[in-house]
Order: sequence, then C-alpha cells, then structure tokens
Amino acid sequence: MATSAGVFLTREEERVLLQIARDAMQDCVTHGNLRDLGNYRLTQTLCERHGVFVTMRCAGHLRGRAGSVNCDKPLAQALQAFAVQATLHDEEYRPVAPNETDDIDIEITVVRPGESADKSLAPVEDLDDIEAGRDGLYLERMEPWTAAVVLPQEARAHRWDEAHCLSALCKKASVQAGAWKSTGAHVYRFGTQVFSERHHSDYANW
Repeated sequence: MATSAGVFLTREEERVLLQIARDAMQDCVTHGNLRDLGNYRLTQTLCERHGVFVTMRCAGHLRGRAGSVNCDKPLAQALQAFAVQATLHDEEYRPVAPNETDDIDIEITVVRPGESADKSLAPVEDLDDIEAGRDGLYLERMEPWTAAVVLPQEARAHRWDEAHCLSALCKKASVQAGAWKSTGAHVYRFGTQVFSERHHSDYANW
C-alpha cells in the first residue's frame, strides 16, 4: 500500500489534536460541555476525514480506548468524540474520574492516507502482504457482523510476527484463528502516524 511520503501530520497538528483530546477528556468529566472546535487552529488536514484512535493510560496501564479506521466526520471532530468515548464509555474500564485526569496520558493513532483519501485500506490476501510492526490490520466479517483492529505498536510491543498479528486480530474479533482466510471475512492493512503526550512501551493490557 502506498502512503504519503514523509510527514503526514506536522508537529503542530499533532499538538493541536492532543490538546483537543485532553480538553475533551477534562470537559466531559467535569461539566459535559465540549469546547467549540473553532477555538483550535485547524488546518485543512485536520478537517479531512481520516481514521483515528484515542488511547488513554494511567501509569502505563490502559484506562480507555476508542476509534475507527473509517470516520464519517472530519478528523478533529472524530477525535473529540472518540476522546469522550474512551474517557467515559469504554465498557471494559470504569469511567475516568475528575481527580484522575491529571494522571492520564493520551496517545493518538491517525490512519494515514493511501493512494487516495478514500483508499487508506489495502486488502490482505496472504502473509506476504503485511509487515508486522509497520502495518495496522483491520478485519471485518459481514454475517454475523464483527470487526477488530490490531495497531502496529501492539505488534512491536508484543514482538508478534505476521502470523501472530493475524491470530490476535481474529481473537479480538471473536472468530477462529484462521477465519481471516474464510469466505465473508475481509482483512485490510493501513499505515499510521502515532504520537502521544508521553511515550510508553507498556502495551500489555491491549
């Protein structure tokens, strides 16, 4: 899959997205009114549609996550919504409390564009199509519908090879390990740009 060469998001755009996510986290646990996105310096790229994931950790341990490889809203708006979801509505974790926000570290994963803005996902047909630790993976099965994502930083943290990445993807989707090759299941790969307020190597709770 071809991705845009060099930098996709600039350092300033990363900073703006991190600020939007932190403000959304703090706002939703205090008064519930999110700040108008017009208050931020939004570039054209931040107003385009790109997949995005928000991960929140406390002392290196996962406290919430939310996101999608396909977003029907502009990047900044989708990020704000997923920040709220990760803060309050991740069913695997209790909601973040107001007295915890200062201890929460935020990581953002943005899906990079592919050959064109509407082709950020490239189909995977065999192991040779992917590179563990470089590619994000997305599985979708229609009947019954299920979906799952493995981000490249997970593979790097766990030192997974390509086969282990696909097995983990199937496990997340609650399907058999080889289901990614079955009729009705589709696996795609995608590139990412990952940035955070603080960098962690602890992905053991993913």
